[in-house]
Amino acid sequence: MFIAHLGWRPLFIVFGAISILWLIPWAMSTRAVSAKAQGDIKIAEPPFREILSKRELWGASIGHFCTNYPFYLILSWLPLYLVKSHGYSITEMADWVA
Repeated sequence: MFIAHLGWRPLFIVFGAISILWLIPWAMSTRAVSAKAQGDIKIAEPPFREILSKRELWGASIGHFCTNYPFYLILSWLPLYLVKSHGYSITEMADWVA
């Protein structure tokens, strides 16, 4: 509904600005935690080959792909389909999808 009334550009700028503002507290909190965690202990990073050999990585990656790909396909394709093929206006499409 926001896009129908305001257009996509202002909404893009608002969400982009909110995302950038969120980086400030996130960066401050992660640096504080990282500084405490490192202290005197040096932890060696695992080699990339070792990470790729883990079943957990492959299971999580495949699961992430199988759930997010259809979600983003519907999220990006369904509104355009309803407007172009079925003749809905942007407002009608937003009412129907929501």
